[in-house]
Amino acid sequence: MGLKERRAEAEATLRAAQQAEASGEPLPARTLAAEGYAFLLADLDLHLSILGQPIAPLELTMAELRGKLQARAGEPPYRTQAVAEAYTWPMLVRGPEGDVTEAYVYWGADGAMLGGDEAKRPDWAQVVRALAAALARVAPADFEDKVYDPDASAWIYYGVRAGAPWEDMVEGEDPPEWAE
Repeated sequence: MGLKERRAEAEATLRAAQQAEASGEPLPARTLAAEGYAFLLADLDLHLSILGQPIAPLELTMAELRGKLQARAGEPPYRTQAVAEAYTWPMLVRGPEGDVTEAYVYWGADGAMLGGDEAKRPDWAQVVRALAAALARVAPADFEDKVYDPDASAWIYYGVRAGAPWEDMVEGEDPPEWAE
């Protein structure tokens, strides 16, 4: 299947998510939906851009955001051991009017963020509100991981256990090679 066909399938999934949310039905895999918006947490096969700028912060911890996204879409498609770029999920956003835009959710130097091309949508404030509402409905998946914080010279172990996000900073362990 070519990229054009995969994009058409992704947009059909977004429409299905909007319809499911409106009728109270279960959402398709890899989707979130609320307030007339649908979000498809994309895999690498859609070749979505993660270039752009921060649009708005999301009020979630590193572990909580990843756990919620991982519950809907599995492991993050982009992940590093650097706290300043711990993980990223590219996604497609479909608004109530049917307009589809590329965006991404990530944990970066400023925390949990929604990023994208600000010029592509006039309704980013509504997108952020809908994404927050959609994420609030998701129970986080259990996982464990770690990132290194060079400013603190420490590893941050984080994850979700039995639905509860956690984070522990451990100093004194050897840093990754890139931090030396």
